[in-house]
Amino acid sequence: MLSLKIKNKNLNFYYISGIIFLSIFVYIRVLHNINIGIPNEYINIYDGPSYYEFSFDSLKTTLSQHRTFGFPLFMKIYRLFDYDLIYWSLISYIFYIFSILVFYIAGSKFNLDKNFLFIFCSGLVFSKSLYHYLGHYTEFLSISLFLISSSLFLIAIQKKNFLNYFYFSVIFFFCYQVRPSMILYLFFFITFIILYKYFINSKIRLLPSVLSIFLPLFLFLILRFAVVGDFAIVSFNMGTVGNSIIYMEKINLNKLKKENQEIAKKLLERKKKLPFPCNLEGNEKKYPHVNSKKHLGQFPCWWEYTLSSWFIFNKLINNIEPFPEGDKRNTVPWLHFKTLSGYFNQIDNYVEINRVAKNFATDVYSQSLDQIFSKLIKSPIYFLKFQKINNLHLINILLTIFFIIFIFVEKKNKIENKFGPELVLFISFIITLFPTFYILYIYVNADGRALMFQTFYFVPICMSYLFFVVLRNANFRFLF
Repeated sequence: MLSLKIKNKNLNFYYISGIIFLSIFVYIRVLHNINIGIPNEYINIYDGPSYYEFSFDSLKTTLSQHRTFGFPLFMKIYRLFDYDLIYWSLISYIFYIFSILVFYIAGSKFNLDKNFLFIFCSGLVFSKSLYHYLGHYTEFLSISLFLISSSLFLIAIQKKNFLNYFYFSVIFFFCYQVRPSMILYLFFFITFIILYKYFINSKIRLLPSVLSIFLPLFLFLILRFAVVGDFAIVSFNMGTVGNSIIYMEKINLNKLKKENQEIAKKLLERKKKLPFPCNLEGNEKKYPHVNSKKHLGQFPCWWEYTLSSWFIFNKLINNIEPFPEGDKRNTVPWLHFKTLSGYFNQIDNYVEINRVAKNFATDVYSQSLDQIFSKLIKSPIYFLKFQKINNLHLINILLTIFFIIFIFVEKKNKIENKFGPELVLFISFIITLFPTFYILYIYVNADGRALMFQTFYFVPICMSYLFFVVLRNANFRFLF
């Protein structure tokens, strides 16, 4: 009798072809039906100028600005060929799909299960919630670079070749220079190599992997400290100050350091002048009037408080405001500009501003540990609610793909090894969630865009591992 089953030896051809076909389908049927924005609209508004007018005049200038140099450098080269970013969305999508294919091929050569890989990669292709930001700045480029660096990491472990470790180091370094939050994937790589060594292949050496993960970062931090006097990836970030304004509503300000008490007073005075409802005391009074999502762990008015704090600190240290002194528009200048990047690009002492802001936020956070702990404990629940809202369609699509595989793909013999590379990959991604929760919920207020892209892997990796377990062991004798 003629069998309709696809033999395992032919899976790579079918699955690579399948990823390409699904990518074309998504481009034609999905991307044309959602608003992905026109990239050149963002050149001169919002955050655009801070990227496209980034200065490379000197090493000190490059390392002291409030953006990392990765994305500005990439766009400086890219715009030599497409100055008006006419094809940027298309190129971003093609590069994203290319990185997915590279990951599939590298994973297959690393002996990851092909069904597992195909479902994971299909989940990345069908992540519709991501595509609204395809024409934006750093998001898709950083994910693509992470997938390519992960592929090179797998190849380096397998081949034990210096060049492969070097290529991995360079790509991953550039990944978090494009989007600094991607530094959190250090936890992914270090977890993966430790678990792989101690549960799968004890003969591999940890040192080359550890060096390739940490050495570029360490050298960069030393360089920045030597050049600009700041031991961090980037010189300026006010997210914690925005949170601090909210935390200050429930703490005794007299317990802050004296210099920080003065800053707190200025921030609270400015807060009272902000438009309704951000001038109210207490989150519960604000929630009914703003779009901040309490059930997703977002503070109300966080963005307004963060923006406001930028101007307070710059006024405090540099005595500079967007409008002449006394002009009422200085209270909420973001309402009077399409972009404030021009104003921020004039500042040349972000390191000093950042030092004062960090000192203040650390002081407030130390007095707000109960509030921080409460939010952090609830963050997994907030996160799962967010995933349900944004990725339920993706789960349904992956269920459909799983049933097609279950019906048409020839089953492999049961694998009795409970701890395979698939589980190592799954655990590595899940462990990466924990530091991510801290950054997303305690640092940037669970912003939806940051949440989606920083955890882009969550639904694909969970569903692919679940289906892998089902396909591997139909009798359910063990789950791991």
